[in-house]
Amino acid sequence: MSKFIWMLSLFSIIVFTTILTISIISIEDEYIIHKTYGTSFEKIAFNINFIKKYPDRINGSIVFLGPSVVNEGICDSTLSVNGIKAINLGINHPSHEVDLYFSKRVLEFHPKRIVFNANFFDFDWSLHSLTPLLYNPFELRMIGQNFNHHFIMFFFKRITFCLDYLIWNIFEKDDKEYDFNKYGITRMKVMDQSRFNKLTEMKEVINLENINNSKSIKDNLVKFILVANKIKNDFIHSTFREPLYNSNSAISFKRNKISICRINRTPFSILYIPILSNSFNSNPHFNFSYINEADVLFLSNYSFLNKAIYWTDENHLSGIGANRHSIELVRKKIFLN
Repeated sequence: MSKFIWMLSLFSIIVFTTILTISIISIEDEYIIHKTYGTSFEKIAFNINFIKKYPDRINGSIVFLGPSVVNEGICDSTLSVNGIKAINLGINHPSHEVDLYFSKRVLEFHPKRIVFNANFFDFDWSLHSLTPLLYNPFELRMIGQNFNHHFIMFFFKRITFCLDYLIWNIFEKDDKEYDFNKYGITRMKVMDQSRFNKLTEMKEVINLENINNSKSIKDNLVKFILVANKIKNDFIHSTFREPLYNSNSAISFKRNKISICRINRTPFSILYIPILSNSFNSNPHFNFSYINEADVLFLSNYSFLNKAIYWTDENHLSGIGANRHSIELVRKKIFLN
């Protein structure tokens, strides 16, 4: 019996060591590009390709990082034409750790400033689905990831990527050139006018102060939902909930992406990208309680975006809207300093 236990223990150690060794295999940029090209996360492939091929363009530029609201809310071409050298490296889905990954990669080429996004909400704590492509388990732990079910899921997905990478590297790797002519703005579709009219009529999607003054049953229901959501978020942020949610880890990632800018003496800013409800509220109200490292940059009024052609959906500007928003940022001299 003791011999069986000893053999089982030895086998377990060998298996664990093998799996751990596989998980720390360094994945090439070419594989990441191969894996994300042609998917909804193609912008990751674009970003890596851009950093590798055009590092000189990063020097002296304002680099925008963040989720799809950044990718589709800022037109770097418009900014550049107006004298603000800019590069939009926004991707699909919010992620502090992916922001940190690209921050590290661009900082060595001396950008003028890095602009992060202020549109993260309290429930955006989970790891990005492609984080296992960009980090190995030790690297992720080093930047602040706690040991919880998010890390376990990450670990097994990392193993899958590493095994697939080894197969690709042996049998499929080639010198394929990828077409990255599609750059920056990806949502060219414009919101239907009837849907826009419906959404702008829903004045309940406004700030908490207005809801507090409302006496209608419908508005009181909205108020109840908001209060319940706040209680839920407060509960999520407690230490007890960390094993189930990734909030503490995400806060560490956020602090690290700010710290790395300071260490490299590179200025950074936090920019709010408007959502549809901001366009019909004369005084937009934002919750910036999640970040206190810097002032949040935003326009005092977004009513200039109160047209259907400027939007793709409730949260994303269209290509036309991104251009209009970028022009207004230039006009208000948001990035003058």
